[in-house]
Amino acid sequence: RFDKSTFSAFLERNGSETACQLAKQYVQAFTEWQGESLWVWGEPGNGKTHLAAAITKTLTEQGYIVVFQSVPELL
Repeated sequence: RFDKSTFSAFLERNGSETACQLAKQYVQAFTEWQGESLWVWGEPGNGKTHLAAAITKTLTEQGYIVVFQSVPELL
């Protein structure tokens, strides 16, 4: 479902540039963040799911086990 959700495919919109940069920084410094959750929130259509999937894809490719769930799945 999210195979094409990568950082390079992310379409930056007004205000989403910062979110994309922070997501990339999270991946780059992941060993420092291990054991910590990452929450992503905001208005619909701003790319939250795409960025979360890009993080998941990148970390999985690096050999990490990642849990990817949406809020409705948790409720």
